[in-house]
Amino acid sequence: MCKALDDIYNDGVKKGTEENESINDALIVALANAGRVQEIVRCTSDKEYKKKLLSEFNLN
Repeated sequence: MCKALDDIYNDGVKKGTEENESINDALIVALANAGRVQEIVRCTSDKEYKKKLLSEFNLN
C-alpha cells in the first residue's frame, strides 16, 4: 500500500512540476514577444512581481 501511495504522490509532484514549467515558459514567451526582456530576469528573483506578471498575462 505504501508503494501505491508513493507512486500517486510522485505522479502528482511530476504533473505539478510539468505544469509549472509550462506556465513559466509561457510567461517568458509573452514577455519576449512584448519586448519586455528585462522583466524576464526580474521575475526570476522577485516572486511577487512574477505573480503580477502571471496575472497580467492571464497565466495564473
